[in-house]
Amino acid sequence: MALTWYGNQTDSEARRFGSLAVVFPLIEQMKVISIINQHVPADPQADFDFGTTLSLLMAARLSGSTALSKVDQWARDTGADILWGMPFDKINDDRLGRALDAFFEQRHSILASLALHVSHEFNVPLNELHYDPTHILLEGEYEQATARQKEVIDRSGKKEVVRSNDQLAPAHITKGRATDDAPNGSLMIHAGLCTFVDKFGPLPLYGHTVDGNQNGRKAVDEQLALLCKHLKPAKMTMISDRGTFSVGHLLRLRAAGHSNAICSAPW
Repeated sequence: MALTWYGNQTDSEARRFGSLAVVFPLIEQMKVISIINQHVPADPQADFDFGTTLSLLMAARLSGSTALSKVDQWARDTGADILWGMPFDKINDDRLGRALDAFFEQRHSILASLALHVSHEFNVPLNELHYDPTHILLEGEYEQATARQKEVIDRSGKKEVVRSNDQLAPAHITKGRATDDAPNGSLMIHAGLCTFVDKFGPLPLYGHTVDGNQNGRKAVDEQLALLCKHLKPAKMTMISDRGTFSVGHLLRLRAAGHSNAICSAPW
């Protein structure tokens, strides 16, 4: 961990790193900054690269529900501006938003590269992954939100094509199925997450979002296709819940070379 202090110094100035004393070295060991910069290099004239900006935002989100417009104050209070070498007056929602836009264009590749590095660096096997989808509720008006014009998987030609990154539009924010915590008419998207689980608990490795009116079989189909395209696990047992079960799902796993699956099956 390298520290750089900028500005005037007095005997009374101090910062409480708190959880950043653990988070910052972990982000360094995960090579978050360099992996992001490999996929989305910044303009050479930019003050800060996307990897630095996004890893700072990642730390802010790990610390709590910090709004984009409040990250600068969070960085000043916690000393993150010192650890990341970003003066807090340079941290604003416009800079963070541009970095998020750049991440979106290569999101699947970046997440896969991080997962593969973590797997190697921390000895996390990829032969057994748990898949679990959940909905994310959104408030407000999203009149410009439109359904995806292209599917993740194009099966119309002789060869199956899996679209990802900038070839795939964002998940459609729309009305989804009502649940106990989602009243009828709620706007949402669905996020599916693959995790590795051991005695220490679940470790998130790879995620993907789908439209608010889609889930279950559709979501696991897309997740499997993206896993095979970007992570390329040699042999994998995929564990998922009842809503993802179908004969088609089992056949797709087998066709991809993964003969084992654990699913809760409907009666």
